Amino acid sequence: MQILAESKNYIVFHEYEMVILKIKKLEKEILIGDFYGEPQMAVISQQETYCAICGCGVIIYYLQPPFIEYEYHKKISQWKEWGREKQEIWVKSIKCIDNHILQIKTESEECININPYNLIEERNNQFAVTSFSPMLYDKNIYQIYMILKESKCSIEEIKAFSKLCNINYIQSKNRLKNKRNMIGEGNAYWVRDILEKLMQYNIDYEIVPPYCHKI
Repeated sequence: MQILAESKNYIVFHEYEMVILKIKKLEKEILIGDFYGEPQMAVISQQETYCAICGCGVIIYYLQPPFIEYEYHKKISQWKEWGREKQEIWVKSIKCIDNHILQIKTESEECININPYNLIEERNNQFAVTSFSPMLYDKNIYQIYMILKESKCSIEEIKAFSKLCNINYIQSKNRLKNKRNMIGEGNAYWVRDILEKLMQYNIDYEIVPPYCHKI
C-alpha cells in the first residue's frame, strides 16, 4: 500500500494498479480508479469536493455520496475520465490550482488546465477562472437525491425528508420507497440552501451534476 494523497476526511492510496479511497469517519474503503502501469500521483481539492488521480490519463472522482466504486467503460456522475478513452495520454503530474482548475502536465511536458467538473480545457495557460467559479454564472439545474442507508427508511431519514420537502412524517415515509429518492431540483443557490439543512442530519445524498461550490 502506498499513500498518494491525504486530507482531513480522506486518504487515497494504491495497491499495484488499483486506487482506493478511505473515508476516515466511516472506516470505509472504495475502489476509485484502476491504472495500467500503476498511478503516478493523486490530489484532493482543498474543499474536498473531488480527488484526481493521474498516470495513464486522469480520473476525477467526486467526493460525495453514494461513493460508487469505479468501473472501466462506465459513465456516471460519480467520476469523469480524461485522456483514457480514444487517445491515451500519459500524465506526469497534476496540481489542484483551486477548486475549479486542475493543472495537468503530460509526459511530453505540455501543461493543460482543465475544469474538473466539465473537463473543458485550455492549453495556452489562459484559463478563464471567472468563467467557472462564481455561483452567479452557474446555469446548471441540480437534482438532490436522498440515498437510504438500509432497505427501509430510518427515523432520521424520514425526519430529514419531511423537513426538506415541507411535508409531514407520514407523507415522508410513504415517499421514501426507493433506495434513491429525489428531494428536489433547483439552481446553485437552492442547492446551497438545501445542503445547509442537510448538515443537520446523518443521511446520505447525491447531487447531479456534481456541485462544485463552497457551502
